[in-house]
Amino acid sequence: MNFFRFDLKKLFIFALLILLPVFSLSLLKPGDRLWIFRPLGSVTGFVQSLFVSFSKTIQDTTGKYLYLVDINKEIADLKSENAKLKAEVMRFTEIEKENTRLNTILQFTQDADMKLISAQVIGIDIFAERASIRINRGTRDGVEKGQAVITKEAAVGYILEASETTSLILVLTDRYAVIDAIIQNSRARGIVEGSGPDSCLLKYLQRSDEVQIGDVVVTSGLDNIFPKGLPIARVKNVSRRKSEISPTIELMPMVDVSRLDEVFVVHTVINATTEASIQ
Repeated sequence: MNFFRFDLKKLFIFALLILLPVFSLSLLKPGDRLWIFRPLGSVTGFVQSLFVSFSKTIQDTTGKYLYLVDINKEIADLKSENAKLKAEVMRFTEIEKENTRLNTILQFTQDADMKLISAQVIGIDIFAERASIRINRGTRDGVEKGQAVITKEAAVGYILEASETTSLILVLTDRYAVIDAIIQNSRARGIVEGSGPDSCLLKYLQRSDEVQIGDVVVTSGLDNIFPKGLPIARVKNVSRRKSEISPTIELMPMVDVSRLDEVFVVHTVINATTEASIQ
C-alpha cells in the first residue's frame, strides 16, 4: 500500500510538470514568450551585452593602435623628408659658397697685373723647422721651380719642387725660405727669413732704420720672383741690442698657412706695383 501511494505522488508531480507549460502556452498572447524562457533570455541578454561591450572595446583599442601606427609612420616619413631637405639646403649652401669662391678667384686673376695659376692645397707639412704645402698643379700646368706663390691677401712662399701634376711649396716660415722685403712705412729694406711654424724674422736692417711694432712688411720686387708691394707679415716685436749691428725684428705672417685651401702661382712677373696700404 505504501509503495502504491508513493508512485501516485511521483505520477502527480510528473503530470504537473507537463501540464504547467501546456497551460502556460494556452495563456500566452501573440508575441509573448514562455515564462520558463525568461530567465534564460535575461542571462543570454547579459552575455550578449558583455560580448558587444568587449567587442566595442577591442575595436576601439585596435582603431587607436592603428591610428597611432599611422601617426608614427607619418612622423618617421616627415623626419626622413626633413633630413633630406636639410641635406639639400647644405648642398646648395656649399654650391653657393663654391660659386662665390670661384667668382672671387676669377675676379682676382682678371684684375691682377700678372699671369696666375690657381691651385688647391692638397697637403700641409708644418713642423718646428720645416714648413711646406703641396698643391694640385705641376709642370703640365705651367708651374716651375722658383715661382712665387701668393693668395689674394699676401705672399705664401715659392715653388721648391714641381712634378708633372703636383708641386711642393716652401712656405715663408720655413727656416730656408728668404724673401726680399721692405717696411711699408719707412721703406727700409731687409730679408724675410722663416723662423718657425707661425713666425719669421726681418734681417739685415741698419740700426738707424725706423721700424715700429705693427708695421707692415711687403715684397720689394727686387728678387724678380714676387710682385712688388705684396704684403708678407706684420712686425710683432723689435729688439735692439748694443752688441748687434742689426735689430732683431720678429714678424707675424699675414697668411695662416694651416688654413689655406687655395693659392695662386705667379707664372709671369710683371714688375708693377701691387702695393696697397694696410692699416
